[in-house]
Amino acid sequence: WLWLAAEQCGYRSRYWMTYRQAQSLGGQVRAGEQSQFAIFYKAYSKKVDSYERPGELVDEQRRVMRSYAVFNADQIDTLPGDFYPEALSLVPPGDRLGPRAERFVDRLPARLRCGGDRAYYDLRADVITMPPVEQFDTRAAWAATIAHEAGHWTGHPARLARSFGKRFGDQAYAFEELVALSGQSAPPATLQ
Repeated sequence: WLWLAAEQCGYRSRYWMTYRQAQSLGGQVRAGEQSQFAIFYKAYSKKVDSYERPGELVDEQRRVMRSYAVFNADQIDTLPGDFYPEALSLVPPGDRLGPRAERFVDRLPARLRCGGDRAYYDLRADVITMPPVEQFDTRAAWAATIAHEAGHWTGHPARLARSFGKRFGDQAYAFEELVALSGQSAPPATLQ
């Protein structure tokens, strides 16, 4: 659950903790941050006095379930540095997008969300999710990936209403990938 929450919110840290745990480490949860729930469950047996035969010990099965409000380390200031992942940057310093590609990305009417480690178009939420630009070899590769996902975005029922297919490899899925690939390598005139 927390892994999904981290991806949804774009958190890079894999550490979660309660408010008190953060304070004990010298951290402070930023004002306005929303917690997630972590569920703790444990099954165990305990030796107890038998009701049927007093004085005899029997194994009794017990279960514990608790919930905790937890925060990701990305929501907490002043924690020790070990809780924050190092910034990964593959993009060479000074690498820039061309003006046409920059205009394309700036004018794209799709909702973009930055986070996680993979690019995809979510049909139900109608949003394109992109990893941070620093995870790409070049800014051009990042922009090309946005163009590919924007190709999928055009197939939403509110736009061109294409069939996305039911599973990897079926004909509709393959056709959708071809459509998205053709958008990625569109002639320069369409990027103006």
